[in-house]
Amino acid sequence: LYAPNLPVAEKTPSVIFVISAQGKVQNPHISKSSGNHEVDAKAVECVSKAGPFDPVPAAITETGDVALDMELRINRLPESQRKAADQRNAIIERAKSLVSEGKLEEGLSLLEQAHKDKPDEIEFSKNLADIYYDQAQMLLLKDPKSNKAIEYADRAFKLDPDNKAAKEIVDKHEIVRYDEKKFTEQK
Repeated sequence: LYAPNLPVAEKTPSVIFVISAQGKVQNPHISKSSGNHEVDAKAVECVSKAGPFDPVPAAITETGDVALDMELRINRLPESQRKAADQRNAIIERAKSLVSEGKLEEGLSLLEQAHKDKPDEIEFSKNLADIYYDQAQMLLLKDPKSNKAIEYADRAFKLDPDNKAAKEIVDKHEIVRYDEKKFTEQK
């Protein structure tokens, strides 16, 4: 969780929470205070935003739920890294804002340029992949054979290989194309 103005706390906060059988974070709350309410609130927010996780294997517990008590250390960035993070976050927020205003190409262009300038910045590629995937989903709802949707899903997967849903879209489309080609050849 990025919190540039978080005050320095005397102690490290601990948060206790449950991960449900479905992987959802439930009931996060402070088990050991840092001594600063703002730091404690950010620690709870950090845990809340960390999920959802993969479903908990049933073999772990009878209910499938798992309770955790986690100490959260706060790492402070040097000034130069903080400024870079602020700039990165401003670009990401501007791109998201453009997309929500219906200016998809402008938003994509902004993130693509930022990704090109700083290819090691994982946040640029992840956000760009998310936008591509969301757009692919919307286009597929309108037209299940949309080539643009497949192109966006493919870009999402290349930027974020962990995005299995994007890969499934591309794979399904390739199977459909193969089947259509076979059918045409048989005629």
